[in-house]
Amino acid sequence: FFSCRMAEQAKVVEQAGGHAGAFSSAGEGKIKKKVGSSEAEFYKKLDGEYSAFVPYAPKCFGTEEEDGQNFVIMEDLTEGMKKPCFMDIKIGTSSAGEDVSDEKRAKARDRDRNTTTAELGVRVVGMKYFDEEKNDYVKHSKDYGKALTKENVVPAMMAFFGTQTNREKVLPSVVNVVEEIRTLMETQTVAKVYSSSILIAYDADPEGVILPRVRMIDFAHVIPLNGKAHDEEYIVGIRNFVKYLKA
Repeated sequence: FFSCRMAEQAKVVEQAGGHAGAFSSAGEGKIKKKVGSSEAEFYKKLDGEYSAFVPYAPKCFGTEEEDGQNFVIMEDLTEGMKKPCFMDIKIGTSSAGEDVSDEKRAKARDRDRNTTTAELGVRVVGMKYFDEEKNDYVKHSKDYGKALTKENVVPAMMAFFGTQTNREKVLPSVVNVVEEIRTLMETQTVAKVYSSSILIAYDADPEGVILPRVRMIDFAHVIPLNGKAHDEEYIVGIRNFVKYLKA
């Protein structure tokens, strides 16, 4: 049962974020994510240079290198959940920083302008939630999120939280953590995080006792600020996200 649930989680995370083949089981309560060298470097520095992010990044159990490929061992955010639901929200008004090529930056800017990223700093990357009326899961991928507009992105995000009863159960703790992330990003001058997401996981089982889990994820493009500035592009997005969750 456990291995099946882990395999399903990996598949869902891949569908949500579009990272096919990036996740695998790493034992009970852990998953293994294939990452680039820059993201591996971020996790190696979590206890030092990037310690401000520790409360909100996935708990890291270490990094590995196999055949020249980097991996991060991190917590399974669905551990203990009977009906796990996920939503991946890209935060920030720009998804490409100064660490990518001009070609990639131009492509990212076009994508940002043609989605809710550039204007709102919030974009749905993917989600999976349990629809009580259908008694089945609803899944949405990257293409769904890219097609959303400023007029319908908020209802789309709120649908993830299900019925009014479920929203009242789940949303308060989610909002609390997202507000803490907002405060962190409004005050920290350590780094800019481009193309990073907030991942929300909750248990749709009415008898579930596991609290929702909210984490910042995807640290492949982290640019040191050296105390000289704030991540203004991220701040725009996280402020909007808080506002939408409280609407």
